[in-house]
Amino acid sequence: MHKRQFLTAAVTVFWVLSLPILTLAAPIPFGPADSYAMSDPPYRMASGDFNGDGLPDLVTVNTNSYTIFMNNGDTRFTATTYPISLNPSDVAVVNLDYDPHPDLVISEYQNKVLVFGGVGDGTFTLRQSITLSNNVNGMTAGDFNHDGLDDAAVCLSNSGKVAILMGRGDGTLSGPYYLTNTPCREITAGLVNGDGNLDLVTATSSSIYVLLGHGDGSFNNKIGFTGGSDLRGVALADINHDGFLDAVAASYATTAAVILPGQRRGRLYLQQIGHRQRQARTGPRRGLQ
Repeated sequence: MHKRQFLTAAVTVFWVLSLPILTLAAPIPFGPADSYAMSDPPYRMASGDFNGDGLPDLVTVNTNSYTIFMNNGDTRFTATTYPISLNPSDVAVVNLDYDPHPDLVISEYQNKVLVFGGVGDGTFTLRQSITLSNNVNGMTAGDFNHDGLDDAAVCLSNSGKVAILMGRGDGTLSGPYYLTNTPCREITAGLVNGDGNLDLVTATSSSIYVLLGHGDGSFNNKIGFTGGSDLRGVALADINHDGFLDAVAASYATTAAVILPGQRRGRLYLQQIGHRQRQARTGPRRGLQ
């Protein structure tokens, strides 16, 4: 049962990422799949070099645990699972101090964020537990203020808020400050308008919002785009190779990819691509000013 859930999640990720490029290029071939039995169903995954051997390792957050997959260098991984309390919702691989070992930030549905410091051998130690004002959905991380340390942005359930936690440099995060009136189910970070400051893009059940970063850990009020239904996940990538990041979200209800192509100065417009519907532009043609 757990193995099937793990494999189904992996297939879904490949399918969604392939939707925007199906008409642009031939499918990318993949080799035979390896599967790993899980004691708890995994929810989210991230990657990083956890032991400094130059190979990417993996981490998943599961029902009541997280699992570290150490890369053996032969396309196989050695998995070790560590129990944690409550139910994790997301994970990010970060740098919260100035040592070479990646750290982990794990969000939990029950209004918690946990910080784990990397030891450098593929193991992690709990450094911090932060309580937020509401339960948690998605999370992203990046350097929001150009200090060389990662910070975190966390979606809070049914509250219209995003919690911002800044890296202190000692392996921990600051207490949160909140972006209000910001609906958020999923979240990602990227250079949307090309000014060198990380911006945030959030998705709700039917809308995508952009919050432009100032480079000091603060963000502009949201700019919204309505489209899609029951959006699950949001990502940023230069899909059409024009030098501007595009926003992509998966619409579970319509089996479509909701795409906001980036343009000059961070402007976006909305279209949807999916195997049940023809390409259509259904939102504002001009977005960020």
